[in-house]
Amino acid sequence: MNIRTRQKACAGLTKELNRTPATGIPLLLLALACVQGSCAVSGNDAATTAYTRATAAYEAGDMDEARIEAATAASLDPSMLDARLLLGKAFFFLELDDQSITTLSATLRRVPRAGETALWLARAYRMADESDKAIATCETLLASDPASVAALRLRATLAMDDDDTASALRYLNMAVEASAETGMAFLDRAAIRWAFGDREGTYADLETAMMTLPRGSHALVEVGRLIDDLKALEP
Repeated sequence: MNIRTRQKACAGLTKELNRTPATGIPLLLLALACVQGSCAVSGNDAATTAYTRATAAYEAGDMDEARIEAATAASLDPSMLDARLLLGKAFFFLELDDQSITTLSATLRRVPRAGETALWLARAYRMADESDKAIATCETLLASDPASVAALRLRATLAMDDDDTASALRYLNMAVEASAETGMAFLDRAAIRWAFGDREGTYADLETAMMTLPRGSHALVEVGRLIDDLKALEP
């Protein structure tokens, strides 16, 4: 592998690792691509490593370590917005509401349509007793993604904070409808997987659909029957 090809490989794999830090495959491929020779990956290798450690700490529930590593990653690579989001979430769980709001607000300004960032910012505003800002942020998110179940549930919670039960119920009904659509998507994919002989994938999607579809719905009953019918076809 010549230097130019190796540089392209390293840069591409580093970008992939930034998107999917939980998997070890891109990291392994990156090491293989960069071995034996100069590797001109940008100076953000340390940021990627710090972000990977931050993600692991966050998933393990170690929010203080996640905060430290995410802050390190963000300082080493200011363009790594995932690190800034993770930092804001760590602040949230550490009950450092002001720092969470500051971090998430700055991140959202750089990517206005970043749904997850807006969601966590709305949560941070709520915990800081800034309900008006929480509602405004949540409404902005729902304007761009009206089927976001997490945002609809948060909006219902904000309505309940104001003793507005009718609005809370309306948002939760919308969340249930959105969840039903998700369940139907799993059902559609199960049909395709079955057609291609992917038995394990089919059953996995059908079981997920059953967990997602509203209890007592006609679709849920039909999925249960479909699973029984498929099992009856097996030798």
